[in-house]
Order: sequence, then C-alpha cells, then structure tokens
Amino acid sequence: MVKEFFLKNGIQVIYEPMQEVRTVSFGVWVKVGSAYETKKNNGISHVIEHMLFKGTKTRTAKDIADMTAKLGGNLNAFTGKECTAYYLKTLDDQLPEAMELISDMICNSRISEEQLQTEKQVIIDEISMYNDSCEDMVHEKLQKKVWAHHPLGYIISGKKKIVQGFTQEEILDFMKAAYTGDNILISAAGHLDEERFHEDLERYFGSIPPRGSLKPLTVPAYHVCDFRKYRDIEQVHLDIAFNGIPVDARERYAFSLANSILGGSVSSRLFQKIREEEGRAYSIYSYGSNFQKAGLWQIYAATNREQLDATIGEIYDQICLMKRDGITEEELMQAKHELRSELIIGNESTQSRMDNNAKSLMSYGKIISLDETVDQLMRVTREEICDFMQQWADPDNSSICVMGNY
Repeated sequence: MVKEFFLKNGIQVIYEPMQEVRTVSFGVWVKVGSAYETKKNNGISHVIEHMLFKGTKTRTAKDIADMTAKLGGNLNAFTGKECTAYYLKTLDDQLPEAMELISDMICNSRISEEQLQTEKQVIIDEISMYNDSCEDMVHEKLQKKVWAHHPLGYIISGKKKIVQGFTQEEILDFMKAAYTGDNILISAAGHLDEERFHEDLERYFGSIPPRGSLKPLTVPAYHVCDFRKYRDIEQVHLDIAFNGIPVDARERYAFSLANSILGGSVSSRLFQKIREEEGRAYSIYSYGSNFQKAGLWQIYAATNREQLDATIGEIYDQICLMKRDGITEEELMQAKHELRSELIIGNESTQSRMDNNAKSLMSYGKIISLDETVDQLMRVTREEICDFMQQWADPDNSSICVMGNY
C-alpha cells in the first residue's frame, strides 16, 4: 500500500513499504527540466544535475563517489523535459546515510566557479557525442521542429554556446526558483523503518525553502514539418511524428494498445511487415512522447538510402490499413496480454516501484495502482482503438525527420 504525507515545507512524500525485501530505492524528483527553460538558459537544468555531483560544503566530488560506492554504487540522476531526478538503491540499514548524502548534494552544493568551468567542458563533450549520434538525435530534432520556439521542443542538454556562458550566479538563481518544497517530490519503496523514515526526511530535507518562482508550463502549437539533414554515415535514421495526447488524457489506454499493435513490440504490424517480411529496416518501432501539456506519437526506423522511400511508404500504408480496416480481436487480446506482462514484470523491484509511483503522482496527481492500470487496459474495445486512430493517426498532419546518408 502506497502512503503519502507532506513535510512542513511542502515537500510531498510517497512511499511503499515492502517487508519481503532487504533493499530500499529512494529518489528526489524536482519538477523542472528543459520545458521550464527559456531560449537564453536552455540546458541549465542539465548543468545543475551535473554540478550537484561535484562537491558540497563538506564533501568533495571524490567523497561523494566514495560514499556512493559504500552504499552500493547505485547513485544516479537524469534530466528530462519536465523533471530532474536523483535516486539510488541501497540496503535498508544504509537508507539514512543515503538520504543524508542526497540531501547534502541538493541543499549544500558548492557550485564553485572552478568546478563549473571544468564541468562545462564535460557537458560540451557530451553534447558533441550526442550530436554525432543520429540514432539519438533524430527523435529530439523532430520534437524541436514540430514544437518550434516552444520550450517543450528544446534539446535537454542545450547548445554548446549557451552552456559555455552559464555563470555561477545564474545557476544558483535557477536553483532558488526550482529546488523548493512546492516543486519537489520524494519517493521511496522497499524495507522501511517508517517512524525513522519520517524523522530523517524532516531532518535532511526540512530546511529546503517552501516556495519558488518557476513559470507554469504552457501548451505548444504543433507544426507540420519535413526536416532532413545529410550525415556521411552508413545508415539513415527516420522519425515520423503525429500530433498526440498529453500524459493524462482519457484516451491513454486506447493509445497504449494502438501503439503496441502498430509498432510497439516485435509482434507489431510495422516490425513484422517492414523488418521481418520485407527486410527494409534493421530497427523499427513506435512510441509515445507524452507530457503534461502535449504529446506526440512517433515512429522510428533505421534503414539505408536505397530503402528509405519504400520504408516511409510502407509505414504510411500500414497506418492507413489500420485506420481503414481496424484491428482483429486476436490482435487486441495479444496486445493486452503483452502490456499486462510488461507492467507486472516491470513492477517487481523496489527501483521500479519508486519510479512508477513518482511518475504516477506527477503525471496524474494521484497514485494509479498496477491493478487499476491493468483493469483499464483490459476494458479497451476495438471500437475505442478505431476511434483513436481516426482522430490522431492522420498522415496529412504528420511530420518527418531524416538524418543520415539519404
């Protein structure tokens, strides 16, 4: 059973006791990412994530690394478009030390000018490596084009020139605006001493200021685009996008099943037709990019220049066929059982429970249990999927990004 309470400074806490295990997964989720940035400070959330590992008032970066190793070596972090998370998995008797470490990083980070200049170069190298990977870049480049001039379309890591110009003062000011009680969620799952857990949370995170000054998210406009960039590599990387639904839309269960049938698994139509039968693409799949205010339905394929046009044509043919003829009952049941298995298997560990509970609360404003999710999926009908396809899978309103040797 998931439990919830608030610290005195407004930080929301959710935790799921699991008495049958000896581990605990613990995460601090800050509701900030590239979607909250501006053109002038794009990438600052990602820089802050890096800098929190570079030392505190009482710890060096080496001290943080040594403590991480002692706790099991699982301390990690990521920056997304709408959140930044710091998390680890450790033994139950080491949880207080783990909480103290993460709180020290968040509350007492030095953000020294010297470390900032050093880490900027690391981040710029990371951006260069990412830019060199068409397989990675094609997804975000398409989002940047369809959500033109809106923060939701910004590349998470930012541009090199902007990152290079960040000052210590800018970073500290952004943290003051975003790393506050009303903007932080703490999630934990595993073997917990609940009374001590409550006390330690207040001790380690209670000093965080209660309120910040982030601007709210806005709805981006969807722009149809056809963007192509030549790269002297062997493959061609293709991404097609349709305007989609936000993460909490009522159609999300129908979308999950439609996506699974179209391209979300190895038994899907796109994979079986284009990869297995025709051999046109080494990799092909569809997926949702669903955020608080907007979403996309995207299809990725890795192919070669000779097969590019045929691959694009076959993708659209499969979409039109699915819209025209609908799906079979057998396909629907197959997709339901596939998703059910994925959900249950993916919810077995403390890490996945901590992660899923946090995402559920941030996405829907409440915890949606695994049983409820599975039940809602099993209720979806063929007609609902047909209605979803008719409304959202419109080839005339789709966008394309091609990167590589085309």
